Amino acid sequence: MPIRLIERIAYSEIPDGSSLRPASYEGKVKYSILFYLDGLLNTRRGEVYIDKNYGLPSMANIASTFYAGSKVDIGNAIVEQILLYEKRISNPSIREDEVDNLRAIRFILDGTINISQSGELLRNFPIEITVQPSGRVVLKEKRGL
Repeated sequence: MPIRLIERIAYSEIPDGSSLRPASYEGKVKYSILFYLDGLLNTRRGEVYIDKNYGLPSMANIASTFYAGSKVDIGNAIVEQILLYEKRISNPSIREDEVDNLRAIRFILDGTINISQSGELLRNFPIEITVQPSGRVVLKEKRGL
């Protein structure tokens, strides 16, 4: 079940021809994963009462709290959440990426996804993850790799 029900419903409400509407099955799976990760990584740990481990630790005003190893800790927390809650990404790994804004942090998440409706067809799916100074996490597919 690569595409969740709520995303299928949301996808059906996007007007035909919109740039937000993926045309291929692979595009739908990627859209679904990015949609889910956006919610997961922008939820603060402890906000979901039925699962206290869901979400990332609070990163409000993160720019003023950098210390040696803090970026590694954030990257590890992201991978941990994906391993626990987003099983459609296999073998996730994360690395720090260069960023123009010194107050933001950017990572590249590497992993593989199954893009076949039947059987198995694995593709690399690199995702650019930017943690803004406010703590908001912004995701987009990293193209050109």
